[in-house]
Amino acid sequence: MKYRPALNSFRGVPGTHAKLLSAMKLALKYSAARRVETGTILLKQNAVELGRIAEWAGAARLDGAIFYALNPRGRSWQELMPDASGAAAAVDELTRLKRLGVRVNNSFGHLARMKAHYAAPTAESAPAFCLAAVTARIRHDGDVYVCPFTPPVGNVRAGGFWKVWDSAAARAAREKAAFCGKPCGSHSCHFQPGLLERIWEFAKRTPSAARPYSKKPLRI
Repeated sequence: MKYRPALNSFRGVPGTHAKLLSAMKLALKYSAARRVETGTILLKQNAVELGRIAEWAGAARLDGAIFYALNPRGRSWQELMPDASGAAAAVDELTRLKRLGVRVNNSFGHLARMKAHYAAPTAESAPAFCLAAVTARIRHDGDVYVCPFTPPVGNVRAGGFWKVWDSAAARAAREKAAFCGKPCGSHSCHFQPGLLERIWEFAKRTPSAARPYSKKPLRI
């Protein structure tokens, strides 16, 4: 990835770009899971570059690139939010590249929901299952979160992870997170396309002669 001073100045920490590339090389060399991908939030400042980031990730032998939508939170999100047309153009480019085989790790449904999000960033999203309901985040201090935007449900240092996972607080948080509908779920990294959406994506990508079902209409 070509260095530009703006890459450091935007983060505000000199050397950020070089440290990022160094960390990726170390991850590729030592990662036990052998899955390393870039993660980029679609911002006003980088909207025209997302396609190049996806192509660079492939050329760097990463396991692709995933893109996130900006959550309308904090005091300065308006300064980072691209306009609807700029965001739509960026998402359309990612969709085009994905269809060409570039490793854009978002699903087509995820990209479509991101595009809708940027058209109305503060509106509640359509109900969609959020993977926060079946995942957990453990911070460096041991706190366990079901959703990063809600309070922790326990701490692994007080009895271990499974004690926290099976607690009443964790169960209640997972149930609440499953279909919360807030403007972060359906366009974030936790978005999980529904079954019908997956069937439709498969049908659009697969030639009719190769589809593993009869030519009779599919009724659901």
